[in-house]
Amino acid sequence: NYAWRPLTEASFSLNLAWGFISMRVVNLLIHWGASLAVLWVAGLLFPDQRHLGRWAALCFAVHPLGVTAVTYVYQRAASLEALMAFLSLGLYCSARGRPWGWRDAGALGCGLLAVASKETGATLPLMLAAVEWILRDPAEPARAVWKRWLPFACLPLLVLVQVHRENALQVAAS
Repeated sequence: NYAWRPLTEASFSLNLAWGFISMRVVNLLIHWGASLAVLWVAGLLFPDQRHLGRWAALCFAVHPLGVTAVTYVYQRAASLEALMAFLSLGLYCSARGRPWGWRDAGALGCGLLAVASKETGATLPLMLAAVEWILRDPAEPARAVWKRWLPFACLPLLVLVQVHRENALQVAAS
């Protein structure tokens, strides 16, 4: 079945409109951006172990799945989803302990863009739950954690909407 990926499709349209930039060069730039986002997230999660962030970013940059996403043009969806998910994760981590603000809005927006890139972006709430587990403060009430995390629970619903849309289109076509 065809997957509805508006951000991926928009990136291809822009790439074709610009014309002078190769599809693979754009894929490489997106992949590098995702690698830098991994470095940022690792630095936020483990501030005392800077070498860990460098190794995580390097492993992400040279991992065969990531390299495949750069070399095969339509695999841009995987690179865009990774970039948006890691940006969302970084913004979410940097927003913890502060009143709701632009970082939270940016994290949610990047999460929506991750889902709009590829359906696997719907797993972002699980990643954020893992972050909450790693950075948990036993003194913080669970309600505050749920309040911070709950807006991201809507992301898997977008995939359900997409599946319903696809099924409706197939029924209409037949």
